[in-house]
Amino acid sequence: DKGPTSRHTVEFVKNLTTAFPTKVTGILGNHELELLRDRDARMMPYQRYSSYTHAVVHPGEYHNYLDDVRSLDEKDDIVLDQLYEAVMEVYAFRAHSAVRMVPELPTATTHHQHYGIQYAITDIVDPKHRDLARERLEEYQAAYLNAFRSGTDLGDFVEKRPIVHLAENISTLFVHGGVSHEIGMQYFAKGKEGADMLNKVWWEHSHEGKLADFLSREDDLGHVVYELLTYRGNHPGYANWETQGEFDDDESDLDQVCATLHDMLSKMDG
Repeated sequence: DKGPTSRHTVEFVKNLTTAFPTKVTGILGNHELELLRDRDARMMPYQRYSSYTHAVVHPGEYHNYLDDVRSLDEKDDIVLDQLYEAVMEVYAFRAHSAVRMVPELPTATTHHQHYGIQYAITDIVDPKHRDLARERLEEYQAAYLNAFRSGTDLGDFVEKRPIVHLAENISTLFVHGGVSHEIGMQYFAKGKEGADMLNKVWWEHSHEGKLADFLSREDDLGHVVYELLTYRGNHPGYANWETQGEFDDDESDLDQVCATLHDMLSKMDG
């Protein structure tokens, strides 16, 4: 995400893991998790993580997913230019929370307004290109999600990425987000056994027909998987991240964070 070549990046990592299976392990990140969740047919387009306008999906990226559908034409160039200009307007006016990268917002419900969503990105597009932009953006986003459906090459690859990887030869646990003290003590005290269990549970629920419900059950392991990909508390300065989304540059909690981390690591096998 956040660039026009993310598909190439995923395919590159996929090829690396295939060519060097004992040397390269591609673990799942939180944006990949959100992409997999976005496939759920019950979600409205504006509810998808990929609809956020802060470049979760770069406008230019959509064209890379049309290769499986059709060839690009001059109208696609027009729409891309219009989307670029619209996104720049969103950035210029800091309107990220009010605008979604969707063809249009629903008219039969005002549910989206409870989240402060007021505009579709196409509302900012030049009126003479608006209908075309809506038509093409709907096509683009369908192609994007379809490329990662369960049963596709990319979909299966991302679904089968581990949540955590314990490299026992160097006594290192790799995870995209972080490990809170509570989860570290509860699930990694036995080292590889805990890592294997969490990965197994993830693989059992990563299919698009199961994933959204799995993540929504707070009393299940879905919340553990989600936290491992999003937790930032292992980094000094992130004490307010979960509640306020703020990072403290002075890292005043460095000693506390390090002490907590060392205590947890000292009790984790492997």
